[in-house]
Amino acid sequence: LRLAGYKSGLEKNNLSYNEGLVFEAKYSYKDGFELAQRVLNSGATAAYVGEDELAAGLLNGLFAAGKSVPEDFEIITSNDSPVTRVVENCGIISS
Repeated sequence: LRLAGYKSGLEKNNLSYNEGLVFEAKYSYKDGFELAQRVLNSGATAAYVGEDELAAGLLNGLFAAGKSVPEDFEIITSNDSPVTRVVENCGIISS
């Protein structure tokens, strides 16, 4: 449903969908950490992540790659789990 909403939002704003900017991963910290390099290689500068633990892994993977969050890359997640409170001062925005 999130992907359908993303595509709909792009269409409503006359923006094209780029499959190369959509990544699938399991919702784990490890997968988020490993995803960081793929995301950086795509040229993306921001991500909406559907799971907080995955977002925390992405955050630390970006740090390990020498990136600053949110200066170099922005992360938005939506679950507002206790994980976001642990990393809230590290650049993750939870809605």
